[in-house]
Amino acid sequence: MFFIAKKDNKLRDIPYFPMLTEPAARKGFINHTSFQSLRLALPEHLRPVVTLAFYSGMRRGEIMRLRWSNVHLLDHQIRLDAGTTKNGEARIIPLMGELPEMLKILRQKNSQSDLVFTRKGKPIASFRKAWIGACLSTSLGQLLCATCQTPLDPDRKCSKCEKKIPVSRAVYEGLIFHDLRRAGVPQSVAQAISGHKTRAVFERYNIIDERDLREAGRKLEIYLAKQKGANSGQTDTDEVLESTLTQ
Repeated sequence: MFFIAKKDNKLRDIPYFPMLTEPAARKGFINHTSFQSLRLALPEHLRPVVTLAFYSGMRRGEIMRLRWSNVHLLDHQIRLDAGTTKNGEARIIPLMGELPEMLKILRQKNSQSDLVFTRKGKPIASFRKAWIGACLSTSLGQLLCATCQTPLDPDRKCSKCEKKIPVSRAVYEGLIFHDLRRAGVPQSVAQAISGHKTRAVFERYNIIDERDLREAGRKLEIYLAKQKGANSGQTDTDEVLESTLTQ
């Protein structure tokens, strides 16, 4: 507001406003094994939603608004139009892993719908309750007592307050949908593939060559396949990444 006023010559100087401290970056992360457990714990109509988020890194709003006109199965691409993404810029997303086949099946089921993801022919509304329930059942989240922040047991009893806490007085802590954006492909892996050393440069870079996108998609697909086949805790991420990038 002050900058606009100065630009219109209504202000000569702009007062100094100290910036608020940025919150710590989230560290939520989910591997392929945990993702499969989470997906099975969710209602059937939400499983394709989380699958696309896991493999593509798309935002929840982008997925919920996705239309079949943006899905190009022959090219194995999703093309988001300008104005529909968070930064307002158009974006091309390569379809990797099980996404092409999943979307083909959805297209057959939703042949009369403009939206890709629906429930009984209608847009999917909020699914917070289903998400929390699935995360709790797969140990990817927990409920805390709103009064003392003590984790509740499976019966929602607080050991400190010594009583059962109603759902309305409990606080959820754990995996959130946005964490899926860093799930299938950790940022460190994506940065290594693109050759960017810092987050700032990585976020400023805009891939506009579709050949680069396809090549990045191919390498990420190899990474995910190795992550899927590796036993938990037995394969070091750096080793997998190194072998992936040399292929």
